Amino acid sequence: MRCSERLFEVVGFVLCGAGAIAQELAEVPSGRLDVDGGVELRARYEWIKDMPGAYGQMRANDADRLRLRAKVWGSATVGDYGIYARIYDEVREFHRPSNRNQHFPSWLIMDNLYLDMNNLLYDRVDLRVGRQDLLYGAGRVIANGTPGETDRFAFNAVKASVRVTDKTTADVFGTYMPSRDDYLAVGNRNRGYYSTSYGGAYGGPENNDGLTEWGMGTYWTVNEIEDFPMEYYLLYKDESRWYRDGTDRSTRVPGRQYGTIGLRLMPQFTGKLAGEFEAAYQFGRTDSDPGRGIDDQLISASMLYAGLTYTETDCPWNPYFKAATLFLSGDGKNGTHDRAGGSASTATGWNPVYSRYVYLGEIPASMYSGCRWTNLIWPYGEIGFSPFSDRHAFRVQTGPMFAHRDDRAGAPAGDDNRYRGWYTQLSYDYLIIKEVVNQRGSLKGRILIEDMAYGDYYYGDHPSNGYFLRVQLVATF
Repeated sequence: MRCSERLFEVVGFVLCGAGAIAQELAEVPSGRLDVDGGVELRARYEWIKDMPGAYGQMRANDADRLRLRAKVWGSATVGDYGIYARIYDEVREFHRPSNRNQHFPSWLIMDNLYLDMNNLLYDRVDLRVGRQDLLYGAGRVIANGTPGETDRFAFNAVKASVRVTDKTTADVFGTYMPSRDDYLAVGNRNRGYYSTSYGGAYGGPENNDGLTEWGMGTYWTVNEIEDFPMEYYLLYKDESRWYRDGTDRSTRVPGRQYGTIGLRLMPQFTGKLAGEFEAAYQFGRTDSDPGRGIDDQLISASMLYAGLTYTETDCPWNPYFKAATLFLSGDGKNGTHDRAGGSASTATGWNPVYSRYVYLGEIPASMYSGCRWTNLIWPYGEIGFSPFSDRHAFRVQTGPMFAHRDDRAGAPAGDDNRYRGWYTQLSYDYLIIKEVVNQRGSLKGRILIEDMAYGDYYYGDHPSNGYFLRVQLVATF
């Protein structure tokens, strides 16, 4: 389909929503049309050196690049009804490797487009229909609907938020994402990143890995007990079969159908000491593939997080200290986590569900194909403080990373090393300007430095350290 035809689809969708709002305005004499909009501009410089790969191997992915992203959003509401739209594009200028440049308009996408219908059913239900962001809890299970595209997070979804009591909310939602999301997009189709790709595929249709995802779930936020917020969730997700390499149809990875049940507790023990605990369990089954001699497998996987944070509120720098551990169960060498088959009877590797994004760090994300977080034990400490004012925030995270199980294909016989290495992250966030235009907007900066001192999990000849640097400016209006 030509770009002009695709653009007419986008305009038609927006006009349909605008028509619904106009009808509401006509039916409600006191209705008032409120219109708003804004812009976000982000500039990033990134330097990458000796990043890790999956399964104990290294990646030849040194890079030096500039990334420029623009997002434009607009909304219109009348009474309890509204429409929201957001469009974005990112261009990249690579110094290394030079063949990865992306020029404007590389891929102009309607990133959000949804209708809101609020205060339904005795003023207890809000309904949102369309392309939208979903983020729950700490983002460990639900945060990203388009993991194959590096700067998008939206889901194609329907969500109902139910106010069960004044302090308890239950969200119920359904999602669907095709492998290549060309709808509501204008630009270079040959560049298009795939919305669900596990293998990081991009480029023309021949690289499509064929992964389609759909799911449903409910997420409860319970604040009935003072100083003890709780969250509960139950999710079901279906992931289709997909191809390990989009151009190679012989490496088909089995699909899976599985549920995830979990809870998150956030007790405030004292005025200075707080905790966070999250636990989740996954169950279900992978697909069989008799033509390739692959049997189905039961799924049994788990995620655990525990952390304690002490904040010294009497100090002018507001320092805090955190000790935490993240556990993601892993598959061994015979698992089918993202391989074309395996002999194990049970798939034990944690699946991040809707959380395939860079939330631990850029270097750790490089250890996994498509940010498919799994097979990780990470005890770490964190210190943060604001030395000058609340406009400046420093943070340091550091700790050793381990594999739960040895999943390294090709490691020397008898080698069972699971120490991935010592990971450290330093960040400095600063507010340059507040209330840029009409008492809104801001200009913010960020410097991020990461280092990984590699352990014996990485076999063979490899660098002793991997590095990542980012310098960023974000302006909102």
